[in-house]
Amino acid sequence: MENLALLLGGDGPQAPGTGWDYGNLVTAYWKAIEKHFHEGVKLLINKEARLLHELSTEGLNGLETYLHSPRLGYDGEPLSLLFLELGVDPFQRRLSDQRSGFELGFVSRRKVNMELLDACLSRLPKILHSSSLGFRELRLATEIEKPDLWKRLESLMQQISDETDLDGWTIHHFLHQADPRVHLSGYKEEMLSKTKTPSALVWPSMWQPANAKIDISADGLEAYFEAANEDSGSDDDTDDENKICLRSDYPFPPRKLGRSYFEMTVEKKELQESDDPAPTITIGLCGEFCNQFHAHPGWNVWSVGYHGDDSGIYEQDPKWKYQADRTYGPGNIVGCGVDYDAGEYFFTLDGEVVFRKSEALIYRKLYPCIGHSEGPCKVRVNFGAADFVWAGAAKLYQADEATTLPPKPRRQKTDLSQSQTR
Repeated sequence: MENLALLLGGDGPQAPGTGWDYGNLVTAYWKAIEKHFHEGVKLLINKEARLLHELSTEGLNGLETYLHSPRLGYDGEPLSLLFLELGVDPFQRRLSDQRSGFELGFVSRRKVNMELLDACLSRLPKILHSSSLGFRELRLATEIEKPDLWKRLESLMQQISDETDLDGWTIHHFLHQADPRVHLSGYKEEMLSKTKTPSALVWPSMWQPANAKIDISADGLEAYFEAANEDSGSDDDTDDENKICLRSDYPFPPRKLGRSYFEMTVEKKELQESDDPAPTITIGLCGEFCNQFHAHPGWNVWSVGYHGDDSGIYEQDPKWKYQADRTYGPGNIVGCGVDYDAGEYFFTLDGEVVFRKSEALIYRKLYPCIGHSEGPCKVRVNFGAADFVWAGAAKLYQADEATTLPPKPRRQKTDLSQSQTR
């Protein structure tokens, strides 16, 4: 930091016609953001205030570039708060299809960055209807348990009630889905249109490590994972490039508006060489704003996962909280779904329910997801185009027939401080 200040000729504003060439300052600015160098960014902006208005080649300002970058921890981020303190508008969108800083701030890993979100909310314009705020901000207000935020934005309902997102959800779908978790004023039962449902696997760009090896079939239903790179360059086994996570292209439908279940077949071991390590395969669910970069399902907030190597059930935590008592791998068919009648998520293995649990996180938009690390393997997912192995899937949400699940398992007595971190 001291060296940078010396190179810049001090930490005060740069006098016209002196100091660094502006182009060099711009290069240093983007490099400091890339390296998440908070003090360096602050020093550069103090030297040249015009840097705040610079846009990247992708058309993003400094705040948006930083929030869009792959990073392991999303809480306690002084750089994003610095941009807000310096006057960057977190609600600004230069293009209609662009995510604002506020939206990017919702993207979370281990926990929600409430300090950043609260800082954004403190900058909400006083006159909402003269701003660019609308559907996307109201949708975000259904994601967290802050009814006061909803009350501040509720007046926008009149102008966006028929607007939809790319998945076909209106604000009424979001209110319907969230209601058992957080009741928001303005919600009322009404006829809801069908939404888009899962049809293929995708790999979101924000989830992609630099050196990952994966091949998704043309129909999006098969994925081949090569052996993971053993030298990840990370000392933390829960946060390295060996972990890959895919999700469905579209989410499960809102509660009781369609079946929320899928299965994954793990191909047999013929694909493996004799010296290959066994693959670790996981299945689960994740919320729309859960970033699964370097993570298995269940490790991060708004996600759950059933892990094949240790039978652990991971629920918004990189340490398992429960066990299904049955491991799985090549040759098995594992499933995951939500039973909204019971208010539970559940997992199946080879046609039998092996775990289920009540949890409020199911009352949000959820995507099926799968994870992989270690040895090579091939998997195929079924979102309902073919018959499911678990017979109970045919009964989910049929008006004349209820799905019967086995009794709830007892919570593991294992001291959570002793839980296995993988």
